[in-house]
Amino acid sequence: MNIEKELNNLAQEVQNIPDRLDMNSLRKRVKRRKTIHTVTVIGRSLLIVFCTLFLSLFIGVNSSVSFAKAATDLPVIGNLSSSLVIRPEIRTELRDALRYNNNREIGEVVEAGGFTDVSMVSQGKENKMTCTIQSYIADELSLGLLLDVKPTDIQLTGMNVSVAMIYIFDLDTGEPIDFPYTEPVHGNILSPIYTQIHWTKPCRNFGVDIILCDPDAPREEGDESYVDAPLNKNSYIDSYHFEFHNVQIAPSKEITLDRPIMFEGSEIATVHKVCLSPSTTDVVLHVPDLDGMILSGFDMYITDEKGRVISDPIMFKREQSCYVDPVLGDDYWVYNMPSIYYKDLSKIQLHIVSVELGKYDPNMLVVNLDKETATYNGKTIPILVYDSTYSYKDFGLLADPSNDRTGAGVIFLIPKEEGMPAFNSEFNIRSKTFVITGYTYPTTRLNGQEYIVIQAIEYRAYLEGTDRVYHFVSGENKENHRFYQMYEIDI
Repeated sequence: MNIEKELNNLAQEVQNIPDRLDMNSLRKRVKRRKTIHTVTVIGRSLLIVFCTLFLSLFIGVNSSVSFAKAATDLPVIGNLSSSLVIRPEIRTELRDALRYNNNREIGEVVEAGGFTDVSMVSQGKENKMTCTIQSYIADELSLGLLLDVKPTDIQLTGMNVSVAMIYIFDLDTGEPIDFPYTEPVHGNILSPIYTQIHWTKPCRNFGVDIILCDPDAPREEGDESYVDAPLNKNSYIDSYHFEFHNVQIAPSKEITLDRPIMFEGSEIATVHKVCLSPSTTDVVLHVPDLDGMILSGFDMYITDEKGRVISDPIMFKREQSCYVDPVLGDDYWVYNMPSIYYKDLSKIQLHIVSVELGKYDPNMLVVNLDKETATYNGKTIPILVYDSTYSYKDFGLLADPSNDRTGAGVIFLIPKEEGMPAFNSEFNIRSKTFVITGYTYPTTRLNGQEYIVIQAIEYRAYLEGTDRVYHFVSGENKENHRFYQMYEIDI
């Protein structure tokens, strides 16, 4: 075969190459596959790096409080780190750190210039920890303190602490000016602690005494409350004293309303006034004694002119607190809510959405132990009285579950009159409260007469003159009743 023929044959073969083997197509396919391979390799590498970082972050926030808190300050990572926390103690620390760093209520007050930065340090009597007041805000309604607690003993680092008691008093007169009780504030010595104390009057020169306790310390027998914590030698850590002089008191604004709160067709309370200050929004209610109902509390929130919620304890991760006004009296309740003082508002809406109350028959059964009589519906009835040597068993009845012991007090046999309800509660005439016994007082028959049998403890009797008197009602347990009432308030 000559060379010319060979070239012709090769040319013919090239012309017969199928399209799928076209070199341009092959080059494109090779390049695309190479790109896919590169992306796959890079993606796998990134996934490995991400998993490593994720695992490191997970281990870090669950192993170190400091690492967890530092992580919360990083964009994106801060939210991620909070979702990774599992260990309870780390979760608590991280939640506290996030609450402090992202506290909208306190943050906006700080930006508005409400807080005064100071550095007031007390070593404490026991010298176990130093307590520093980093900043404070004093207005006509309350005093807010930002505390920093540091241990002098490195072994105490990271322990939980409780500000169990705070006393405020006028330095000029020595008169106490805070409310007679203070809710404990819990925190960790790695985090600042914010506490707010309501006072009966603003004061320019005042002293502050703080008692610090360990909330995790074992309680002494019978000591269940944090209020008693200073009396528990196991929980007591230290006490601190601070003095403030020539303090500038930030002004507040007061709006009187005196508008009724209606529930099931009856007026159960009145919105007396709303007080606004840099540290708090106080809603003051007048809550009189109501025949047939005992109120325990209301739920409420505040919106702006556009209906946006601007003051709601739940939104600010804070429990809605209510206390009796020591100046106005027992009939006035003060609801402490997050401050809206710093907002540029001309009108707000106060929304009351539920009330917790117990109901009872106002027609009480009044038993006079010394006169051995009972009064019901205006009628006086002779009764039988048995001393503590008797029990329910003597009348063929099961033991009284609320007083299941011999010698608990006295037993009354009250003739059952027509129309009497099923009594189930002892009514405390002083505190205007009643406690459901969990059962209806039983009845028994003697000589053809049906009697209601009630066992009562003698020291619970209410003194009416020289006579010992008991009150019994037919009541219903406290329940949360939903309803809705809105009040427009001009600022």
